[in-house]
Amino acid sequence: MSTREVSRGQWAAVMFPGAPPADGAALPVVDITWTDALDFVDRLSRTNQGRFRLPTEIEWEYACRAGTTTAYSTGAALSTDAANYNGDFPLPGQSAGKNRGALMPIGSFAPNAWGLHDMHGNVWEWTSEGFDDDRKVIRGGSWRFNADSARCALRYHHRPEDKGDSVGLRVVRDVPVEK
Repeated sequence: MSTREVSRGQWAAVMFPGAPPADGAALPVVDITWTDALDFVDRLSRTNQGRFRLPTEIEWEYACRAGTTTAYSTGAALSTDAANYNGDFPLPGQSAGKNRGALMPIGSFAPNAWGLHDMHGNVWEWTSEGFDDDRKVIRGGSWRFNADSARCALRYHHRPEDKGDSVGLRVVRDVPVEK
């Protein structure tokens, strides 16, 4: 699994080769549909760097937890010092934190125990799986939502054609099985 969300710069390099660098190249790409995300991993796979895809829900949660069994990879609570979410709405019994009101560059916060950045907050991340016949699952919470939305186990959904200023992606590179 990629250690960071896909950035605007990475998106532009794959989707628009040869184009000038994207504004805010270090920010996570957002405003993409599930179909856009699939198109990205397909094009990325054609760059001869390996076979890429969206993570399954189980892979995403396993990676987010990084060996923990708590609500967050950081423990039972999540501080705005550890993730980009709307700190105006803290968990019960927790003090309010920062509300940055915007995306943060990928990798702005310390990684979890397995070296994965921004698994909590910043942007929701598309997964490969459906919530039901009409919706696809997104995970991780975002800068617009509260700490509860960033729990490892929380699953949310969007229609595949939906876009949002807090919906992006992270990719998985399949490792070939040696025979």
